Amino acid sequence: MDANDTGFSLDAFRLSRRGHTTNYKRKLAQKRTLRRLPTEAPGADVASPLAEQVRALAHDAGVDGAAFQCVAVAALQTLDRAGRRERRAAEAALSLAQRQMLDAMVEEVDEAAAALRQTLNAQGARLLDRDAPTRRPDETPEHSWWFALSEAVEVLEEGAAWIRSIAAGQPQDGPTHRLSRLVARLLHRHHDALFAEAEQWLG
Repeated sequence: MDANDTGFSLDAFRLSRRGHTTNYKRKLAQKRTLRRLPTEAPGADVASPLAEQVRALAHDAGVDGAAFQCVAVAALQTLDRAGRRERRAAEAALSLAQRQMLDAMVEEVDEAAAALRQTLNAQGARLLDRDAPTRRPDETPEHSWWFALSEAVEVLEEGAAWIRSIAAGQPQDGPTHRLSRLVARLLHRHHDALFAEAEQWLG
């Protein structure tokens, strides 16, 4: 473990989310408007799919550090949540074009998650198993396109912000910070695509 790993654990991440539940449907009933994320500056990180970039990142010596492993687990949990919401939206899609767009997003998330799991060492795998989310019995598919879409947008927005924040203290050029940036950009792109769909309904 290097000096940057000291005091770094997934527990700190969970504290920021513990007890945090948001009723997005209630917010919508109160006519809350969805928020567009700031436009991301173009960069080399968007030149290839996230899965390929994660596989390339896996060759960095720093991936075995506790900091990277904690962020990798947090990223996997974030991608899992985003993927589940995107699947729900796909099931509720009103058109073939919407379904195809969301199916492609889900596929990208799944491929990124698969590549990310390959970067986990024994410590990371234990963290992932320990913190595996418990599926609630009320997590049934949402058949309303509007609600499924808005929930997906909210989850992507929260996920992009959270995954950036948890690696904020890591070196800018290190694998941990770069991983968080890559995952946040994927979530950001998906958010923008679904936000454009949501705008049609808000208008």
